[in-house]
Amino acid sequence: MSGDASRTSELYFGVAEAAKLLLRHIEKGDPIRVVSHLDADGLTSASIIGGALHRSVAEFRIRNVKQIDPA
Repeated sequence: MSGDASRTSELYFGVAEAAKLLLRHIEKGDPIRVVSHLDADGLTSASIIGGALHRSVAEFRIRNVKQIDPA
């Protein structure tokens, strides 16, 4: 498998695992927090995620921030 194909496979696996984890939290009724960067792509992404969470009847909040610091 080439390097690009391997990275793509790892990405898909990571996305699938994240989706399973999110679904478990939704099924338990845990509140979901979505943090978005306050720019066009961040707001768009948050609205898409928020729409999906709304359709799944999840309890969620979206927060938009100017800067996201990894901490």
